[in-house]
Amino acid sequence: MFMSMSMKPRTKSAGSLPPSEEPVFSPQWWMGATEELLPDSPIQAPRASGEVHAISLKTTVSRPNSASSSPRASLSSESKSKTADSINEFGTLDPSPYSEATFHQFVTMKKGSLKLNTFKRTHKKTSSRDSEQLGGTVTSSTDSERQMYAQERLDNFRWLSKLLGSYADCDPLTEKDEVDHKTAAKVYDICQFAELVYSAVPVELLVKHSKALEEADILQEYRHALGDSIFVGSVNGAKTDLTAYVVFRRSTGQLVVSISGTSKPKHMVQNLRAVRTIWPGLPSSEHVDRTAKDSIPTVHSGFLTLYRDIKSDLEQCIGDGIAAHHPAELVITGHSMGGSVAHLLSMDLLGPNLTIEIPKKMTLATFGAPRTGNAVLVQHFRKLVREYKGQFEEYSVKGYNDGVVSVPPRSLGYVHFCQRPIYAFRRKMYWVPDGQSEASLFHVENSDADVSQENSFPRGGHNYYGRDLEGMRRTLEGLHAAGFPEKPDWQSQFWKDARKGGDLDRAKTKDSLKP
Repeated sequence: MFMSMSMKPRTKSAGSLPPSEEPVFSPQWWMGATEELLPDSPIQAPRASGEVHAISLKTTVSRPNSASSSPRASLSSESKSKTADSINEFGTLDPSPYSEATFHQFVTMKKGSLKLNTFKRTHKKTSSRDSEQLGGTVTSSTDSERQMYAQERLDNFRWLSKLLGSYADCDPLTEKDEVDHKTAAKVYDICQFAELVYSAVPVELLVKHSKALEEADILQEYRHALGDSIFVGSVNGAKTDLTAYVVFRRSTGQLVVSISGTSKPKHMVQNLRAVRTIWPGLPSSEHVDRTAKDSIPTVHSGFLTLYRDIKSDLEQCIGDGIAAHHPAELVITGHSMGGSVAHLLSMDLLGPNLTIEIPKKMTLATFGAPRTGNAVLVQHFRKLVREYKGQFEEYSVKGYNDGVVSVPPRSLGYVHFCQRPIYAFRRKMYWVPDGQSEASLFHVENSDADVSQENSFPRGGHNYYGRDLEGMRRTLEGLHAAGFPEKPDWQSQFWKDARKGGDLDRAKTKDSLKP
């Protein structure tokens, strides 16, 4: 959802320990627009004006059952005694009282734009929550992990997980809850395509020159996905610059549709528009009492705007792929906000108004997706799945310490689509128990958990769903800077830059990291 908004570069070397400061989400611009609001909606995005306003907002946020020893808990008696409306993570007013960790936001509105800065906060390198996992033992980082965390620049929203995340009210997950190997392999496989959509190099070129990349020992972890694919097409939203692409996989007969998460300031603008609006995809024959709010399927207005911007072109691209390759299975995937848009696309593909004849098998796989709509919208989605004349598989993966899955908050009427998501922790996947789909964190007690791997991503976060997504993006940025594939010397230039930046391991992304 927010993953690609860059943070200020750090000066630590590649082999050094990660700094004690955790990067904090700092969206750059918010245009404060709203459309199709619910009647009498209590939540209104602010209107920007030409005047300049400097506002200091002191807000408090909390997590249930928080311990006073939390590394983020440092409240004055004054802040503890006050209960006031707070600004939630999407910038709209949330009247829920909070009590644990306090942070400051300074908002400047000028020339029709709103700039929101959230200050960095320091905390211990390893939190008490980390120590609760795996029998309370905090394992030491490997060299690979230390290098990875030292090079981390993007916000992984661990801070948001600590502020808004909630542990499930259930027994710890064990090896009995593990996802079977066949399913885990399929989900892990699909995730490659959800990651590649962030590429600085067009995916079409990666597919076309996959053999050259394999021979150069670059992006080895993605060689099967790229080498097995036939590029169908890509789309780019005219208004929001949201990107998506479609490929056909020879070996599996899958037509894969991958939708990007947040990668541009325009996307962040839409992320902040958390006002819910009526879902427009209802068939005219379906009766809805639009005067009763609790009977109206509503959706995040920003996510809907992003989806509408690519809907027509993406459906055309999907239709072209089906006509050309006659796939046995249609796969829709997305990471972060892209997962929310993937759900909206799936509802239209499952609906009665679609002119495309989709395959008899459909898979929806999302990674680190936020909540997208209200309970009525989820009921509508489940109804479409039941009426689908084929096989439908749904995989919604939540990662340890990924705060994005905790937003928008339930207090604003949002719920998750998936009733039985998957929890990803240290390269293992676990089925979430029934009734715990809204929880973002789970205790894990698995004696079979393999923490001896070169890199098990012990800190979790938004960009670690089986691979180092940020590392992959750095590699692709390096390829783009080296002139891949046009310049004859792109390979030597790429390795020269990689050695200078100390990023050789990240460039190769060996399959030894595969679970």
